[in-house]
Amino acid sequence: MFSKTGIPLFEEMTWKEVADALQQTDICIIPVGAIEQHGYHLPLGTDTYIAQEIACRACSVLDKRGCKALVGPTIPYGVHPEAMHYPGSLQVMPSTLVLLLKEMCVGLQKMGFNHIILLMGHDGNVPAMQVAVQELEIENNLDVMCVNWLLPHLGDQKRLVPLDFADGHGGARETSRALSSFPDLVKMELAEPYIPSFPKKDVPCSAEPVLGGAVYRPIKVPSMAYYPDNCPGQDGDASYATAEAGDALYDALGVWLADLMVQEYELKSKEDM
Repeated sequence: MFSKTGIPLFEEMTWKEVADALQQTDICIIPVGAIEQHGYHLPLGTDTYIAQEIACRACSVLDKRGCKALVGPTIPYGVHPEAMHYPGSLQVMPSTLVLLLKEMCVGLQKMGFNHIILLMGHDGNVPAMQVAVQELEIENNLDVMCVNWLLPHLGDQKRLVPLDFADGHGGARETSRALSSFPDLVKMELAEPYIPSFPKKDVPCSAEPVLGGAVYRPIKVPSMAYYPDNCPGQDGDASYATAEAGDALYDALGVWLADLMVQEYELKSKEDM
């Protein structure tokens, strides 16, 4: 996938281009996505492509400030047992994802990348990502940061795509991002609305930890696995999606991630020199 920012992905580069980049930076962002259903209208790689674009936007912001980082390598596999009854969905076990992330990070460390960001593309990956980060610090003294952009940007999502019904996986906001960064893979003519309703509880239970659930009980996670047979594999109504809103969401995410990297790595921009 080629980003409109012009920022290349690690897997699109030659070995010489990576070697040259290492003369300018020791920072790379690993998008951690998934292969799973996103309704009738979005591709199976939606989570992966969106994470890649967020990383590219952040690197573009850094470029303009005179700082550098690489995007990739991308991990396209995730943890999503609730999606496995939809054809096309593929997952790995959490322990497999931990091992895969660790081996990629150790390889990058040997290459010369001393600062690595694991960027969440699919919320079900976060627990495994956090375990990988802990083990890499303990075993390899490697500076790896797990970044979940979802909660800090819920406000932006609700402001830019205001809705008064449940909207999440494959819904208007995610479809807006898809229309912005990979419109050729979006089939809006096939989109169907599905607005789920979940029972309210005094204690927020069974949500993915990334969503603030006080109690995580995976067997009871409200997900596509518990929706009726007519569920297209999504939450929300994609007809409210616009590429303009998706672009604005990416811009906000790119600046936020770039600011985070400047803060955590004490990067010096042109203005600071």
